[in-house]
Amino acid sequence: MIFTGDQQEGLGVPGSRREVLNYQYRNRFRPEDYRASAALYRRVAPGLVLSGHWSPREVDPGYLDYLTALGEELVQLHADLLPADGLDLGPDTTVARLRPYRSLVQPGGTLAMRLEVHNPLPHPARLVMVPVLPAGWFAQPVPPVQLAVGETVEVALVVSVTDGPRRRERVAVDLTLGALRLGQHVEALVDVADPAAAVAGSGPEAVG
Repeated sequence: MIFTGDQQEGLGVPGSRREVLNYQYRNRFRPEDYRASAALYRRVAPGLVLSGHWSPREVDPGYLDYLTALGEELVQLHADLLPADGLDLGPDTTVARLRPYRSLVQPGGTLAMRLEVHNPLPHPARLVMVPVLPAGWFAQPVPPVQLAVGETVEVALVVSVTDGPRRRERVAVDLTLGALRLGQHVEALVDVADPAAAVAGSGPEAVG
């Protein structure tokens, strides 16, 4: 048996009821994901598929053929419908991510974050990054970086927290890639609390 979580519902019947493919663009979905998963199912050859919400599904060769066809169709639909406009944005249209997304830091502490940025332009571009912080917080300057075509870089962002407690404060980064102004394209959430107030061993990555 294979456990697929929320990948798909497992209720599709070829020619009768369409299988629901439960992809979410913001979860770093790629059009080839369901092609890859269909190939994985063939290699594993399970007799039973278990999902996160729906009933178990017995597997036969026809169902595997159906999932393979759906995976190929999904790739083709995205190729036909996504407006390229010279930008390699991918289906989630996300150029940057800030990690960790959730953090816990003590008042007066320092938070170490990582900013990942991809160049979607068809030419090299200068990346300018400006942290946008809650009032009273500070960040070390982030120098500009030159990105090649299709290059992804990871940049350190160090934020100093001056007071607390606070909950779900937002840290953002204003991004400009060459002539492409993205603005506050990426964010992360920060809780500020004394260590004694946090549950031992459950706090996100932080340094204090």
